[in-house]
Amino acid sequence: HIGKLCGYLLQELPWVAWRPDKEDMKQVYDWLMMPVATVESHLARIIISHMNWELGLLPTHLHISTAIKIVQATVRHNPDTGVANSSMVTMTNLALVSITSLASAQTQFANWAWETISRLHLHMMDRGLVESR
Repeated sequence: HIGKLCGYLLQELPWVAWRPDKEDMKQVYDWLMMPVATVESHLARIIISHMNWELGLLPTHLHISTAIKIVQATVRHNPDTGVANSSMVTMTNLALVSITSLASAQTQFANWAWETISRLHLHMMDRGLVESR
């Protein structure tokens, strides 16, 4: 089935050179909100993971909007945990996964979300002098 294999093709594209516009990111965010086990959700995570999030390459508003969408998707896919409880649940899940090597799709998504958000430049100290004023 080509749907599941297209992720491999997508990984090889030069995402680091991509400068997405608003409509591009809307499509990626829409895919991210789909159920975790769908091909679209997987493709959205591949795209976001392979984008070049180094400081200054992509606009700050893209870092912020991506972080917000990732948190919204995490809450949507894990409605029982909530935002306040999700960090403890995620750390517990990370510990369990490292021991058992088994993780649910929701746990894998939450782990991906924390890892990805940590790569984004969200703090005021990450911004240039002009932008931080």
